[in-house]
Amino acid sequence: MAGLRISRGELIRRELLIMTFSAVGLLLLSIFIPAPLTPPLTDVTANTSNARAPWFFLWVQQLLKWGDPFLLGVLVPLIILAILVLIPYILPKPPDAELGRWFPRGGRAVQITIFILVLSLIALTVWAILPSA
Repeated sequence: MAGLRISRGELIRRELLIMTFSAVGLLLLSIFIPAPLTPPLTDVTANTSNARAPWFFLWVQQLLKWGDPFLLGVLVPLIILAILVLIPYILPKPPDAELGRWFPRGGRAVQITIFILVLSLIALTVWAILPSA
């Protein structure tokens, strides 16, 4: 197996085939065996004032506490996504000699941008977890 080489097109074809089979399998599994996430809501007077988002959306929930739902709940996450998508096209690429290295000097702008975004999301998540005073 060490000498086995396949073309990039063949690799993509195999990955797409396995991805399609996995997606169809998961879809069929979810249709016939529903996930037991929570018990059915039978008490219509249930207290929903303490409802919290899953941990990976707590930063959005924290933003929503501060103002306009469209601006802070839709536009800000879309802007963050757009920044992440556009990073390879906007910020400079490191020189070829530095490719394959961890944290190359030529990629400092990308590293700082990602660090600020991740630190902001972590801070907002922790802030949402902390009990309000």
